[in-house]
Amino acid sequence: MKERDYAFGFHDDVKPLFSTGKGLTEEVVREISEIKNEPQWMLDYRLRSLELFHKLPMPDFGPDCLCPTLALICQGFALMMLSTIRS
Repeated sequence: MKERDYAFGFHDDVKPLFSTGKGLTEEVVREISEIKNEPQWMLDYRLRSLELFHKLPMPDFGPDCLCPTLALICQGFALMMLSTIRS
């Protein structure tokens, strides 16, 4: 997608410390947990949650663009988890 200026002037100069790419995988969860120095129980909890999430059936309603949208939501979630890192 071509970069465009936001019409209303808002911008954010924050540069990410880490990029996960699209989607949320076990590898991404493990890497985020390591970066955040989380205890083992928290990593186990996150991995179990991810496993349960992947077992959920995809909805059979709505537009066909749900899968790409879901990947972007997961990417946003991963970035949100990383935003709690203290420098």
